[in-house]
Amino acid sequence: MTWTPLSTRVSALPNVLAGPILRKVTRDAVTVWFALKRKATVTLTVYDATNTRYFSGKRDTVAIGDNLHIVAVTATRDAQAAEFPLTDNAVYLYDATFAYPASNTTALPMLAAATEASIAQATRNARLTYATFGRPSFCMPAANINSLRILHGSCRKAAGDGPDMLAVVDTLIAQTATVPLQRPQQLLLTGDQIYADDVAPTLLVMLTDAATVLLGRDELLPTPLPLLASMLPPFSRRQVLSVAGFTSEDLDSHLMSLGEYLCMYLFVWSDVLWPIVDTDIPNAGTVLIISDAFLPKPGQFTSTDHGEKDRLLHIIDSTVADSKSLLTLRASISAVRCALANISTYMIFDDHEVTDDWNMTFDIAVKMYGNPLCQRVIQNALVAYALCQHWGNAPEQFDGPPPSAPGPSLLFFLNGRSAAEYIANSAVIGAVVGVPTIAGIVADGAVSHGVGSLTYNYTIEGAAHQVIVTDTRTSRTFPQRGGEAPELLPTTQFAAQIVNTPALRQNAIDRQLIVVISTNAPPVASIRSATEHDWITNHVRHYPDIHEAWDLPSRGFDRLVKALSDKVSFDPGGQSSKVVLLSGDVHIGFASRLHYRAVKRFEDSTSQHANVVIAQLVASSFKKQNDDTIDMQRQGYTFSPHWYAAPLIGDHETEYYAGWNVQPSGQDMGSWLGRALTLDTASSVHLKPHKRTPGGGKVDTPPSFLRVPPDFSYQLDYLHITNGGVAPIGLNSLPPLPASGATQPERDEFAHVHQLASSNYRQYNRDSGPIRHLIGVNNFGDLSFSFPASGTWTVHHKLQFRDTTGQLLSVDYAVNMETADSDHPTAPFNGQVTP
Repeated sequence: MTWTPLSTRVSALPNVLAGPILRKVTRDAVTVWFALKRKATVTLTVYDATNTRYFSGKRDTVAIGDNLHIVAVTATRDAQAAEFPLTDNAVYLYDATFAYPASNTTALPMLAAATEASIAQATRNARLTYATFGRPSFCMPAANINSLRILHGSCRKAAGDGPDMLAVVDTLIAQTATVPLQRPQQLLLTGDQIYADDVAPTLLVMLTDAATVLLGRDELLPTPLPLLASMLPPFSRRQVLSVAGFTSEDLDSHLMSLGEYLCMYLFVWSDVLWPIVDTDIPNAGTVLIISDAFLPKPGQFTSTDHGEKDRLLHIIDSTVADSKSLLTLRASISAVRCALANISTYMIFDDHEVTDDWNMTFDIAVKMYGNPLCQRVIQNALVAYALCQHWGNAPEQFDGPPPSAPGPSLLFFLNGRSAAEYIANSAVIGAVVGVPTIAGIVADGAVSHGVGSLTYNYTIEGAAHQVIVTDTRTSRTFPQRGGEAPELLPTTQFAAQIVNTPALRQNAIDRQLIVVISTNAPPVASIRSATEHDWITNHVRHYPDIHEAWDLPSRGFDRLVKALSDKVSFDPGGQSSKVVLLSGDVHIGFASRLHYRAVKRFEDSTSQHANVVIAQLVASSFKKQNDDTIDMQRQGYTFSPHWYAAPLIGDHETEYYAGWNVQPSGQDMGSWLGRALTLDTASSVHLKPHKRTPGGGKVDTPPSFLRVPPDFSYQLDYLHITNGGVAPIGLNSLPPLPASGATQPERDEFAHVHQLASSNYRQYNRDSGPIRHLIGVNNFGDLSFSFPASGTWTVHHKLQFRDTTGQLLSVDYAVNMETADSDHPTAPFNGQVTP
């Protein structure tokens, strides 16, 4: 069979094109996101498990196009009407009704009689429920930290290699759907929910087609010779985008129009727009026919023209491979759709929601924002992000009449607008979504956006925890104004995004702080070495993202840790303050433990003590494994992609750093085992261990000395896993849940016993084979806590993944959050500060 365009199928599609996706949930409000084919007033109602109504709310959809209407509708509790707030240890349900205006039915006569429909009717009974619940369900995050369960992950490339691990969330919810203290309670998608720059050619054909059908128009792009998006098929886009200033290595099928960006979300979150059978999806042959004018011609090859011939063969091979990988995503989407409907989901962008290298350096930013095509594509990406991701993160930003706030203004300038109006209003729309001006970048040496734009960082407030979701993409500075690494947050943003958020202590409870950052702080040693020796790293192969992490040592890292210590404060009694960092980005999963001690932190004007243990938990990718990440899993933390770089990485062992509260200017701080300690670009230095002889012994080195006692110090340990790959724990291994009327002590005891049972299960299934250091196949994180009345405060990071046979496995990292860790003791004479 051959591919049929969406225009021949759209009239037969259900009204709900994507969703429901459960978004922000609090005790008093629940938000659900939908993408619809028809204009509607959507009423959302929340129920308990007995179908007793709790509260409701309604909202009109926003007409993005003729056949695309988007809404994030919020049901809000009315306290004056004696409506009850939501609590933990309970399952809740929701439903929605869609009221269609009569004037909209003339275009679709077959729906003229359907003036109102439920979720089941509007989705044509798509699978969206679990257990015996007749509606989508969810549970609040646990009020006791021992019962809190959070899932997190990043990087879901539609045509990426390997299985789509986001679909496994569906399995985990199904296993525990009726048990709220065991069920996953929140899902954090920490970046790269889509890959705008690395799109399978077969998928781009469907996206471009769907964009014109759903929006009812094509988009005229400001290319040198203005072209409609539909006139730029796969393999025609590289030249115009690279000339304009895009630096991604994957430009052949880059998204460009607003419709393409929007449809990308619809295709990866829902199966509605996909052809019903796989054989109806465009194949490689279809793509090559459509893109024929932009491909090398075999008949034109000369005997020495190997480059063009090799390029054509590569295009054919990669298109075929991408088409096969795309089918694995297609097979998982119904499970992903069900999962997203049944767990409160929060999102933040990284670079691929826009383009690879987005705002990475000053040089890249100046070139991009100085070009009309780049500006338009970035604006399209951010508009799509705001509508499909951010509206559900912070629905309050989209409330009120325009121009009362940026969100309502954005919706006003999109609702029912023509293609010409969208282009005419680009300056206003760009400012609202945070597209910076070239003049501002040059003047400030930074990218930023003003008070009239959306704020993309936000917090998630729980009874036992607080999640701070940072935005390190749209606010960053370029101190050297060149091609060097940026400072991922301006100095003022540390206070705005981290310190000056709601207090951790609420209702006499010191809540656990969890901070989402889009990339690692710090990354593994191989990535840090690649950054430090970037010329050597890129000598044979280009690694575009080596400047994207919170490097250690660096001033940015010192400021980040200082801000975290401000947020959690200092305990003079010797107890550590405890922080969990969640990140992804690097397509591997691992965990590290950082112990920060200070008597005068970086840039403090007076002495400020700190004693903070930071668990960095990295989960990535949902779907983007490759040969390098798999090799990292085999080789561990000391992996090197090339033999010549291996000596630069060093052994896997505890790392120690000493720092001083001074601005670096080349100061000589002493020597360490024969190496001079100089503060050049950072205010801390790595106290590197002895060099080792080939036989394993240590070489003789001169004694060490520090000219000035350090003001702060870091001890960094990359953690081994606690098992080597076991099947996740099942319900039959767990103790029974207390009755619904159980007291809080009874619930606390259950949570403690549950944690012991889980730990014993993990220990019992210890792998007898080699212990993995990290996971390089597709994975996501399953986060829980063990906080006994007496004993060690531990964060458990379980990485879920599949082996080559498809079996679901998991490994665990247990992070000791106390000051003293017997598994990672502090070695004497390593410059560590005692606060």
